[in-house]
Amino acid sequence: MLYLCFLEIVRQVSTKCKEQALFLLKIWHTYFDNFSNKIQTQFEKINDSTYKLEHSMKALTDRVEQLFTAEKSKDREFLEIKTKYEKSLTILDMCARHLYRQEDKAADWKEKFDVLNENMGVLLPNYKDYFKAARLHNELMHLDVAIKSDVQGELLEGYLPYKFRKQLKT
Repeated sequence: MLYLCFLEIVRQVSTKCKEQALFLLKIWHTYFDNFSNKIQTQFEKINDSTYKLEHSMKALTDRVEQLFTAEKSKDREFLEIKTKYEKSLTILDMCARHLYRQEDKAADWKEKFDVLNENMGVLLPNYKDYFKAARLHNELMHLDVAIKSDVQGELLEGYLPYKFRKQLKT
């Protein structure tokens, strides 16, 4: 629009003086060329900046992708460590329960051994002196097997005299 107005001014001036009209056109073209060069320079700067920004954005996108991949890897590694930790806790818990059961069994067997020792003292007052004798050892083994397999005392009914059975039950 400005260009059309300026051409109209040049046309009107040219009716009076052609040199002045040519001079105005020359000024206009010089001004327009300078303005075009400045605009072209600005476009080139903008294009360079755009290229640099795109390159930077690509580099940042790649870095974000690397960090995201590393984060996924760390998450996976964390989950593996967490799973191993939970399995270790489960195994530790199972071992602790097993240990407690074994301690309870050991305490039960200690009680049974003490009761057996007392009963042996009742049955055979000098049994500790005869441990080396094979016959006594065999009798003790049979008695031990009978006691272990006899939960309610039924097998021992015919095996021991009455006064010993009475003492064993109490």
